[in-house]
Amino acid sequence: MDWTNLNADVTKLMNVHFTPGREGRTIDKIVIHHNGGNLSIDQIWNVWQDREASAHYQVESSGRIGQLVNDWDTAWHAGDWDANLTSIGIEHADDSTDPWHVSDAAIDSGAHLVAALCRAYNLGRPEWMHNVFPHSHFSATSCPASLAENQRADYMSRAQAYYDGTSVAAAPAAPSAPAGIHVDLPSWTLPIGHYYGLVTGPNDSHGGFYESERPAVRAIQLWLIRHGYAGAVPDSWADGIYEQPTADAVTAFQHAERPNSTDRWGEVWADDLATMAANN
Repeated sequence: MDWTNLNADVTKLMNVHFTPGREGRTIDKIVIHHNGGNLSIDQIWNVWQDREASAHYQVESSGRIGQLVNDWDTAWHAGDWDANLTSIGIEHADDSTDPWHVSDAAIDSGAHLVAALCRAYNLGRPEWMHNVFPHSHFSATSCPASLAENQRADYMSRAQAYYDGTSVAAAPAAPSAPAGIHVDLPSWTLPIGHYYGLVTGPNDSHGGFYESERPAVRAIQLWLIRHGYAGAVPDSWADGIYEQPTADAVTAFQHAERPNSTDRWGEVWADDLATMAANN
């Protein structure tokens, strides 16, 4: 995410269920939402194709940010037309449903986005119920759940620290590697322009479609598990098939260890593998 110019990691704009422009109104607030599920940018875009709703941004559990409605257009998110016209809506994926919980990476990215928006639109320092509001303030809903409850203080303290330019809200450090987690990572032998990526990707994406690719993919998956980027999963999760959960874990690794060094989120290129090997 380019915080200065507000360029999201992914842009996937809605073609329905938003209103062009803002009827001459100006942005004076940010409204916080949760997905009610662990949705990706693509998944929430698909949901909003059928549901008469939208928001400007989606923050995935990995911390990756997608823009789905341009800031200068009106998203249908607050349940109150005046609030829609004067706000930016930010959705956050939940990584747990019982109880509701948002991942640390999503909190950090969401808070950083709030700070960046407050600066870009001269809203002032982020303050709860002043320029940052829960969805429930405008509609009869429990949204944004934990972000208005037990995770609110953490979220807002990070947003304020990012706005202030202090180090308090710095992105969480990469998980420290416990002893005995060494993984024999593959040497880089892929052709120029090729990478490890989704098994359903193009021909230059090596994701385990061929049996010969699977040992390398499995080694990458094991590294992600043992360094804490894949969540609480057993080693058997490393099956050598590069699907969306693997891409999400790679994105989490990139946000933590290579945030300013890649724009190929969720894919493992030679420099990504070199970073993994250096921290093995």
